[in-house]
Parts: sequence; C-alpha cells; structure tokens
Amino acid sequence: MGATRIDTRRAAVEAFLDSPTIRGDPHTLRACTNVLDRTAELLGPDRALADVTDDRAGDALTGLWGAAKSATWNRNRAVVGSWLTW
Repeated sequence: MGATRIDTRRAAVEAFLDSPTIRGDPHTLRACTNVLDRTAELLGPDRALADVTDDRAGDALTGLWGAAKSATWNRNRAVVGSWLTW
C-alpha cells in the first residue's frame, strides 16, 4: 500500500495530529486539535495545502488570536508553525 496523499489542509491537520509526538500526549493532542481545527477552518479546510503562504498563515493567526495575551499568541503560533514545518 502506498503512502497517503496529503494535499488538503484538513488532511494535513489530521496527519499531523496522528503523529506519535502529538497523539502520545493527551494534553498536547487536545491543544493542537483546538488550534489547528480553527486555523484550518479559517484557511479553508478543503483547499490545497501548498497554497498556505506565510502571509495567509499570519493573517489567520492574527484573525483568530490577534487580541489574545502574548502567551496565548506565542503558543498558538508555535502550534501552527510546527504543523506547517512538519
């Protein structure tokens, strides 16, 4: 069986959340699921993953958590950055 194709934002979120590092800790899984579900929804979950640019990711973060305290902003930015880097 071949590798699963990850071409949409939703598929990429699901694959990231299913990675051993994330699913191995229930607290990490819950936090990452919340952040990435909201981010993917704003970015368009069925749109091409390849179309996520730095500007689009930044706009999504600002739209979702721009008014949040710095600790929340930094945590959520780190989750989205880890997802996109993964």
